[in-house]
Amino acid sequence: MMEEFFLKADNDGSYKLNFEEFKAFNDNRDKEAEKFKVLFEEDIENLEIENLAIDLPYIEMDSSRIVRNEEWIKIVNKDVYIEEALYIIKDMVELHGALAELENLKD
Repeated sequence: MMEEFFLKADNDGSYKLNFEEFKAFNDNRDKEAEKFKVLFEEDIENLEIENLAIDLPYIEMDSSRIVRNEEWIKIVNKDVYIEEALYIIKDMVELHGALAELENLKD
């Protein structure tokens, strides 16, 4: 569903010149995009973001840095790309463990 939405949006490079048709097209696109907003609302399960200890003194020097850092951490905690990368890493670790077990059985 998501893939179809992006492919359709990517491949369609033409726009309606009639204002009413263009407005209807945009409204439809906005309704489709609303479906995907949910992806960016929830925090990633079992993910803890922390600053490195060496970075903390620099961040804590200025109140605006503290606020920006807190906002950045909130954004990263909801990043679907990071979540997907974590799933891939988990699969790779599990696969590596299964392959190691197979190697042990061969010996």
